[in-house]
Amino acid sequence: MKKTDTSDYKLDQVTFNVSWKKSKEEIWQEVFAGLTEEEIQPAKKMALRQSWLRFAAVAAVAVIALLFSGMWFYTQTIVSPIASREKVTLPDGSTVLLNAETKVSFKPYWWKIQREVKLEGEAFFKVKKGRRFTVVSKDASTSVMGTSFNIYARSDGYTATCMTGKVKVTTTSGTSTVLLTPDLQAILVNGSLEKQTVNASHSLAWIRHEFFFTSTPLSKVLREISRQYGVEIDCKGVFNEQYTGNFSRKLTINEALSLVCLPFGINFTATNSNHYLISE
Repeated sequence: MKKTDTSDYKLDQVTFNVSWKKSKEEIWQEVFAGLTEEEIQPAKKMALRQSWLRFAAVAAVAVIALLFSGMWFYTQTIVSPIASREKVTLPDGSTVLLNAETKVSFKPYWWKIQREVKLEGEAFFKVKKGRRFTVVSKDASTSVMGTSFNIYARSDGYTATCMTGKVKVTTTSGTSTVLLTPDLQAILVNGSLEKQTVNASHSLAWIRHEFFFTSTPLSKVLREISRQYGVEIDCKGVFNEQYTGNFSRKLTINEALSLVCLPFGINFTATNSNHYLISE
């Protein structure tokens, strides 16, 4: 018999033809044939449960984020127009009385986390005791725990007057801070706060429908009259005379302007029922 030499055979020259007697479907069924339905279902349920828990966790985080975002961004704003006043009750029962042409805003749903009010204008605050209460304006912020105070925060000046308790006032830049007790007032002068002793009730004259001025520039006095009477006052000239005096809001606008202008030899003319011209 002749022997066959296989030493020169190469692997890539060999072809294997394997014939399968069963289809893929039959093989698949045989592999899982030993598992019962009871054994397969828990695995499916566990996978579904894990997917659901992951989805629920993501959804919960999204809901919490939306909730806190809404609480933070929602702001309530109250405006007191010219020749008007508004009383605002805050979420903790603290109250704010707004003078004419004044605006306050706060976050009612964030109140238990942070008691903060933004102020533009003039307002009297009566604060309930609790965590820190802060009034923020363009030039300074006032912080208290529970007290009453008046803040004037307009384009022509800033003053904070303590009625009861203690009041801490800090400039927006943080470079100047004063602590006030009753009958002390902080006034902003050239970017710094100065403390002075006053009769605190004079700062609340507007609440009693009165005007009370002490060495106040006449231009500022005229702006306040304009604000309280709801009329336009057009000043032709620079009026830096210092006015000291007090009078009732019950006076007519003509009577009020006479008290303020005539002692300085300044004329006023009514161009119509809602407009006055002030000139030297």
